[in-house]
Amino acid sequence: MNLLCQEILITLIHSLWQAGILYLIYETHILTQHKISPENRRRLSIFFLFSQLFISILSFFAIHQNNNLHRFYFTFFNGFENVISIQHSDIIFLIYVFIFLLIQTRSYFRWRLFYANLSRGLIVPDDNFMFLASKHKLRLPFRNEVSFYFHEKIGSALTIGFWKPIIVFPLALVNTLTIEETEALILHELQHIKNNDFIILRGISL
Repeated sequence: MNLLCQEILITLIHSLWQAGILYLIYETHILTQHKISPENRRRLSIFFLFSQLFISILSFFAIHQNNNLHRFYFTFFNGFENVISIQHSDIIFLIYVFIFLLIQTRSYFRWRLFYANLSRGLIVPDDNFMFLASKHKLRLPFRNEVSFYFHEKIGSALTIGFWKPIIVFPLALVNTLTIEETEALILHELQHIKNNDFIILRGISL
């Protein structure tokens, strides 16, 4: 068990410089491609996210099956043998898991508080807006029902949820838009649901 914890910790530390290299490649590509579309940027981000996950998994199995990588790692990073020793690796790993769960629990309750406060001010849109929203919703394939609301205290449109997604539009903004601009805003938010951006953002935050 101690050896397994040590291997996981080593993999996590390796993932730091691996993520740094992938990020530099990503930024370099973005800077050199002057006219990259938001959709291609999103796809590129997902590609590098899954690349990081794949590389980390490969690193773990490589370390698990080859003890020479342990010695190389500790030689390259002088002094870590005293920090991540087999004797203390389980304790360090438990501390890491505890901090991770603490951060995720705090994030969850902050999210629930935000959603509860948001729900108190939801306003059902008028028939004209619902007609536009329903028309464009039917053009996109959705597995679940999408709900639309207005809110007086938000500054930009929000798309929330995965199983029962809702889209909340700022009332002050909608009142100033033309029909064409309103349709463009509705389509933009529906596209977030179609692309599963809510789940992707949660995965990135983890």
